[in-house]
Amino acid sequence: MNGNGGTFHEVAAYLTNRSLYKAGSSNEHIAEHIRKLVCEEEQPTANLLLANVEGYVFLRTPARELGFTTFNAVELANEEVRSYFEPPPVLLNVFDINMNTQRKASFYAQKIVCVLTRKLEFKSPKGRNTSGVKKFIYVKESDAAGKESISIYNINISLEKFQKKVDPLNHWLVNVSDSILVNVAYFKEGKDGQLVTELSYKEIKYLPVIRFSNSSKAKLFKSNFQLIRNHYEERFWLKKRLLG
Repeated sequence: MNGNGGTFHEVAAYLTNRSLYKAGSSNEHIAEHIRKLVCEEEQPTANLLLANVEGYVFLRTPARELGFTTFNAVELANEEVRSYFEPPPVLLNVFDINMNTQRKASFYAQKIVCVLTRKLEFKSPKGRNTSGVKKFIYVKESDAAGKESISIYNINISLEKFQKKVDPLNHWLVNVSDSILVNVAYFKEGKDGQLVTELSYKEIKYLPVIRFSNSSKAKLFKSNFQLIRNHYEERFWLKKRLLG
């Protein structure tokens, strides 16, 4: 399958080889699904993007003119792709640091930058110096005008429960220590076990240094991070190549 198109079976193989279709589906099943989308379903978008010429799937118009490529055809051929890699938002009880109030907030796994467990020093109601541990979620969000910023929330559930709720298939979030979750889309491994990011928001720049744990689990944390990061890069570069 090239940048212009391919047979139904080639598109099916393309999906399964890159784990872009649900596990257990045969190439014959996927190929038939694609054929029905292209030939039988009344979908204006599919009709715009796809043409069936002797069993081949093509873009009707050159990709650069449409602003679309075969990747769009792949997405149309499998409506489960987006929901598989980008699970629906999860509603959680949080304390909104920016708004200084308790409320419910929706979280998308792909938008979460990191979750940190931090020890805080504060005064008790009786005026005594005390300390406590809190978990903070740093989320990349957009306002109504499309302007992006970082929102910060405090949660009272464990990192394990948070991850299972928000990213159950582990496509985005991974532990780098017992107290830190990071999104592989925003972090990569640097020197001396340190995690680095290109995000320039002040809320992220002023975070404490994030690094892999020095515990007995360090090797496991590193291997899991690299595995999930590699899977993310495969998806990213696949889309990049097709858009090229």
